[in-house]
Amino acid sequence: FSDSRDPGTFFLHGFGTKMRICERGIEKSDVPLNLPRVLTMAKTDLMDTDFSKLSDSEQGGFLGKKAKVVALKAGQGLYKLSSYPVAKGRTGYLSPWWAPTTPFQEDKLGARGRYLEAVANGVSMREMVRFASAVRIDWNEIEEYQEITLQVDAMGFWGQFEPQPASSPVFSGATANKSIFDMSFAELSGSVDQMCKNAAARKRLQDLGVYIPNTLGGLKDSWQVYVPNLQESDVSKTPSISSHDMTALALHFGIV
Repeated sequence: FSDSRDPGTFFLHGFGTKMRICERGIEKSDVPLNLPRVLTMAKTDLMDTDFSKLSDSEQGGFLGKKAKVVALKAGQGLYKLSSYPVAKGRTGYLSPWWAPTTPFQEDKLGARGRYLEAVANGVSMREMVRFASAVRIDWNEIEEYQEITLQVDAMGFWGQFEPQPASSPVFSGATANKSIFDMSFAELSGSVDQMCKNAAARKRLQDLGVYIPNTLGGLKDSWQVYVPNLQESDVSKTPSISSHDMTALALHFGIV
Protein backbone atom coordinates (compact mmCIF):
# COMPACT_ATOMS: atom_id res chain seq x y z
CA PHE A 1 0.00 0.00 0.00
CA SER A 2 1.51 3.27 -1.12
CA ASP A 3 1.30 6.52 0.84
CA SER A 4 1.76 8.47 -2.41
CA ARG A 5 -0.43 11.58 -2.81
CA ASP A 6 0.33 11.76 -6.52
CA PRO A 7 -3.06 11.74 -8.35
CA GLY A 8 -1.39 10.27 -11.42
CA THR A 9 -0.64 7.14 -9.46
CA PHE A 10 -4.23 6.04 -9.30
CA PHE A 11 -6.10 8.42 -11.63
CA LEU A 12 -7.44 7.52 -15.03
CA HIS A 13 -8.98 9.94 -17.44
CA GLY A 14 -11.53 9.56 -20.15
CA PHE A 15 -14.36 11.71 -21.45
CA GLY A 16 -18.22 12.76 -20.47
CA THR A 17 -21.54 14.73 -17.66
CA LYS A 18 -20.44 15.61 -15.96
CA MET A 19 -22.75 14.01 -16.53
CA ARG A 20 -22.94 11.90 -13.11
CA ILE A 21 -20.95 11.63 -9.89
CA CYS A 22 -21.29 8.26 -8.24
CA GLU A 23 -20.10 6.80 -4.98
CA ARG A 24 -20.51 3.07 -4.40
CA GLY A 25 -23.04 3.02 -7.23
CA ILE A 26 -25.25 5.74 -5.71
CA GLU A 27 -25.48 9.02 -7.58
CA LYS A 28 -24.70 12.08 -5.53
CA SER A 29 -27.37 13.77 -7.61
CA ASP A 30 -29.85 11.53 -5.77
CA VAL A 31 -29.36 13.65 -2.66
CA PRO A 32 -32.52 15.78 -2.22
CA LEU A 33 -32.07 19.40 -3.28
CA ASN A 34 -33.82 22.44 -1.89
CA LEU A 35 -34.93 23.60 -5.34
CA PRO A 36 -38.33 24.61 -6.70
CA ARG A 37 -40.35 22.43 -9.03
CA VAL A 38 -39.07 24.23 -12.14
CA LEU A 39 -40.44 22.25 -15.06
CA THR A 40 -43.96 23.66 -14.85
CA MET A 41 -43.01 27.12 -13.63
CA ALA A 42 -42.18 30.36 -15.42
CA LYS A 43 -38.56 31.03 -16.34
CA THR A 44 -38.18 33.51 -13.48
CA ASP A 45 -38.91 30.78 -10.93
CA LEU A 46 -35.37 29.42 -11.32
CA MET A 47 -32.80 32.12 -10.79
CA ASP A 48 -29.03 32.25 -11.04
CA THR A 49 -28.90 32.58 -7.25
CA ASP A 50 -30.53 29.15 -6.91
CA PHE A 51 -27.25 27.66 -8.11
CA SER A 52 -25.91 28.10 -4.58
CA LYS A 53 -28.53 25.59 -3.36
CA LEU A 54 -26.79 22.74 -5.17
CA SER A 55 -24.32 20.66 -3.18
CA ASP A 56 -20.67 21.62 -3.29
CA SER A 57 -19.84 18.60 -5.45
CA GLU A 58 -22.60 19.47 -7.92
CA GLN A 59 -21.48 23.08 -8.17
CA GLY A 60 -17.96 21.73 -8.60
CA GLY A 61 -19.02 19.91 -11.75
CA PHE A 62 -19.16 23.30 -13.48
CA LEU A 63 -16.06 25.20 -14.52
CA GLY A 64 -15.18 27.61 -11.75
CA LYS A 65 -18.44 26.69 -9.99
CA LYS A 66 -20.24 29.03 -12.36
CA ALA A 67 -23.47 28.47 -14.29
CA LYS A 68 -26.34 30.52 -15.64
CA VAL A 69 -30.05 29.73 -15.92
CA VAL A 70 -31.32 28.81 -19.39
CA ALA A 71 -34.81 28.07 -20.68
CA LEU A 72 -35.39 24.75 -22.46
CA LYS A 73 -38.42 24.44 -24.69
CA ALA A 74 -40.56 21.34 -25.06
CA GLY A 75 -39.06 19.32 -27.89
CA GLN A 76 -35.48 20.01 -26.84
CA GLY A 77 -33.33 16.89 -27.15
CA LEU A 78 -30.80 16.04 -24.45
CA TYR A 79 -28.18 13.31 -24.29
CA LYS A 80 -25.58 11.75 -22.06
CA LEU A 81 -23.37 8.69 -21.89
CA SER A 82 -23.91 6.46 -18.88
CA SER A 83 -24.07 2.90 -17.64
CA TYR A 84 -26.99 3.77 -15.36
CA PRO A 85 -30.56 3.53 -16.72
CA VAL A 86 -32.60 6.62 -17.49
CA ALA A 87 -34.84 6.16 -14.46
CA LYS A 88 -35.73 8.03 -11.32
CA GLY A 89 -33.34 7.93 -8.41
CA ARG A 90 -34.03 8.00 -4.70
CA THR A 91 -35.51 11.50 -4.93
CA GLY A 92 -38.06 10.34 -7.49
CA TYR A 93 -36.39 12.34 -10.26
CA LEU A 94 -34.19 11.53 -13.25
CA SER A 95 -30.53 12.45 -13.22
CA PRO A 96 -30.23 16.20 -13.85
CA TRP A 97 -26.98 16.03 -15.88
CA TRP A 98 -27.39 16.34 -19.66
CA ALA A 99 -26.05 17.98 -22.81
CA PRO A 100 -28.02 19.26 -25.84
CA THR A 101 -28.37 16.88 -28.79
CA THR A 102 -28.29 19.78 -31.24
CA PRO A 103 -26.29 23.05 -31.15
CA PHE A 104 -27.56 25.20 -28.29
CA GLN A 105 -26.22 28.61 -27.23
CA GLU A 106 -22.42 28.28 -26.81
CA ASP A 107 -22.46 24.56 -27.67
CA LYS A 108 -21.91 24.49 -31.44
CA LEU A 109 -21.55 20.72 -31.76
CA GLY A 110 -24.42 18.82 -30.21
CA ALA A 111 -24.27 15.03 -30.08
CA ARG A 112 -23.73 14.61 -33.84
CA GLY A 113 -20.84 17.06 -33.80
CA ARG A 114 -19.27 15.27 -30.86
CA TYR A 115 -19.57 11.98 -32.78
CA LEU A 116 -17.79 13.51 -35.79
CA GLU A 117 -15.11 14.83 -33.44
CA ALA A 118 -14.59 11.29 -32.14
CA VAL A 119 -14.27 9.98 -35.71
CA ALA A 120 -11.73 12.69 -36.54
CA ASN A 121 -9.67 11.71 -33.48
CA GLY A 122 -9.87 7.98 -34.19
CA VAL A 123 -11.64 7.13 -30.94
CA SER A 124 -15.09 5.89 -29.99
CA MET A 125 -17.90 8.13 -28.83
CA ARG A 126 -17.32 6.73 -25.35
CA GLU A 127 -13.71 7.90 -25.17
CA MET A 128 -14.46 11.26 -26.76
CA VAL A 129 -17.32 12.01 -24.40
CA ARG A 130 -15.43 10.81 -21.34
CA PHE A 131 -12.71 13.33 -22.08
CA ALA A 132 -14.95 16.21 -23.19
CA SER A 133 -17.35 15.79 -20.26
CA ALA A 134 -14.64 15.09 -17.68
CA VAL A 135 -16.08 11.82 -16.35
CA ARG A 136 -13.69 10.12 -13.95
CA ILE A 137 -13.21 6.47 -14.79
CA ASP A 138 -14.38 5.30 -11.35
CA TRP A 139 -17.59 7.34 -11.59
CA ASN A 140 -19.23 5.71 -14.56
CA GLU A 141 -18.31 3.27 -17.32
CA ILE A 142 -20.49 5.30 -19.76
CA GLU A 143 -21.39 2.23 -21.84
CA GLU A 144 -24.57 3.66 -23.38
CA TYR A 145 -25.54 6.66 -25.45
CA GLN A 146 -28.82 7.87 -23.92
CA GLU A 147 -31.17 10.45 -25.40
CA ILE A 148 -34.38 12.05 -24.18
CA THR A 149 -36.75 14.71 -25.53
CA LEU A 150 -38.44 17.19 -23.22
CA GLN A 151 -42.23 17.03 -23.34
CA VAL A 152 -42.56 20.21 -21.26
CA ASP A 153 -40.79 23.54 -21.01
CA ALA A 154 -37.99 23.42 -18.45
CA MET A 155 -35.14 25.42 -17.01
CA GLY A 156 -31.66 24.40 -16.00
CA PHE A 157 -28.19 25.55 -15.04
CA TRP A 158 -25.91 25.91 -18.06
CA GLY A 159 -22.12 25.92 -17.97
CA GLN A 160 -18.86 24.27 -18.96
CA PHE A 161 -17.30 21.18 -17.44
CA GLU A 162 -14.78 21.47 -14.63
CA PRO A 163 -11.65 19.46 -15.59
CA GLN A 164 -11.22 16.34 -13.48
CA PRO A 165 -8.42 13.92 -12.64
CA ALA A 166 -8.71 10.58 -14.42
CA SER A 167 -9.92 8.96 -11.22
CA SER A 168 -10.91 10.00 -7.72
CA PRO A 169 -8.18 10.70 -5.17
CA VAL A 170 -7.28 7.81 -2.92
CA PHE A 171 -6.65 10.31 -0.15
CA SER A 172 -9.12 13.16 0.14
CA GLY A 173 -11.03 15.18 2.70
CA ALA A 174 -9.89 14.35 6.22
CA THR A 175 -7.25 11.91 4.93
CA ALA A 176 -5.68 14.26 2.37
CA ASN A 177 -2.82 15.37 4.64
CA LYS A 178 -2.66 12.43 7.03
CA SER A 179 -0.03 9.77 7.28
CA ILE A 180 -1.51 6.30 6.90
CA PHE A 181 -0.27 5.62 10.44
CA ASP A 182 -2.54 8.38 11.77
CA MET A 183 -5.66 7.20 9.95
CA SER A 184 -8.53 5.40 11.60
CA PHE A 185 -9.43 1.94 10.38
CA ALA A 186 -12.44 3.37 8.54
CA GLU A 187 -10.34 6.03 6.83
CA LEU A 188 -7.69 3.55 5.78
CA SER A 189 -10.32 1.09 4.60
CA GLY A 190 -12.00 3.79 2.52
CA SER A 191 -8.71 4.79 0.93
CA VAL A 192 -7.87 1.19 0.06
CA ASP A 193 -11.36 0.73 -1.36
CA GLN A 194 -10.92 3.78 -3.58
CA MET A 195 -7.51 2.59 -4.70
CA CYS A 196 -9.02 -0.77 -5.72
CA LYS A 197 -11.88 0.90 -7.58
CA ASN A 198 -9.43 3.06 -9.50
CA ALA A 199 -7.19 0.11 -10.32
CA ALA A 200 -10.16 -1.97 -11.53
CA ALA A 201 -11.42 0.88 -13.71
CA ARG A 202 -7.94 1.45 -15.14
CA LYS A 203 -7.54 -2.24 -15.96
CA ARG A 204 -10.90 -2.37 -17.75
CA LEU A 205 -9.89 0.49 -19.99
CA GLN A 206 -6.37 -0.80 -20.55
CA ASP A 207 -7.74 -4.22 -21.52
CA LEU A 208 -9.80 -2.41 -24.16
CA GLY A 209 -6.71 -0.62 -25.41
CA VAL A 210 -8.07 2.76 -24.33
CA TYR A 211 -5.60 5.59 -23.77
CA ILE A 212 -6.04 7.20 -20.36
CA PRO A 213 -4.91 10.84 -20.06
CA ASN A 214 -4.08 12.22 -16.65
CA THR A 215 -6.66 15.00 -16.84
CA LEU A 216 -10.13 15.04 -18.36
CA GLY A 217 -11.98 18.02 -19.74
CA GLY A 218 -10.84 21.52 -20.49
CA LEU A 219 -12.43 21.73 -23.95
CA LYS A 220 -13.92 25.15 -24.61
CA ASP A 221 -16.69 23.69 -26.76
CA SER A 222 -18.03 21.31 -24.09
CA TRP A 223 -21.17 22.45 -22.28
CA GLN A 224 -23.72 20.83 -20.00
CA VAL A 225 -27.11 21.57 -18.52
CA TYR A 226 -28.29 20.58 -15.05
CA VAL A 227 -32.10 20.20 -15.09
CA PRO A 228 -33.39 19.76 -11.52
CA ASN A 229 -36.55 17.85 -10.61
CA LEU A 230 -36.85 16.11 -13.97
CA GLN A 231 -39.59 13.46 -13.90
CA GLU A 232 -40.10 10.52 -16.24
CA SER A 233 -43.41 11.98 -17.36
CA ASP A 234 -41.57 15.12 -18.49
CA VAL A 235 -39.58 13.30 -21.17
CA SER A 236 -39.76 10.73 -23.92
CA LYS A 237 -36.88 8.29 -24.21
CA THR A 238 -35.00 7.02 -27.24
CA PRO A 239 -33.65 3.44 -27.06
CA SER A 240 -30.06 3.44 -25.80
CA ILE A 241 -27.16 2.66 -28.12
CA SER A 242 -23.78 1.19 -27.22
CA SER A 243 -21.43 4.16 -26.83
CA HIS A 244 -18.65 2.31 -28.65
CA ASP A 245 -20.79 1.02 -31.54
CA MET A 246 -19.80 3.71 -34.02
CA THR A 247 -21.81 2.13 -36.85
CA ALA A 248 -25.06 2.16 -34.88
CA LEU A 249 -24.39 5.72 -33.74
CA ALA A 250 -23.69 6.82 -37.32
CA LEU A 251 -27.07 5.44 -38.37
CA HIS A 252 -28.73 7.24 -35.45
CA PHE A 253 -27.14 10.55 -36.44
CA GLY A 254 -27.97 10.06 -40.11
CA ILE A 255 -24.35 9.80 -41.18
CA VAL A 256 -23.80 7.53 -44.19
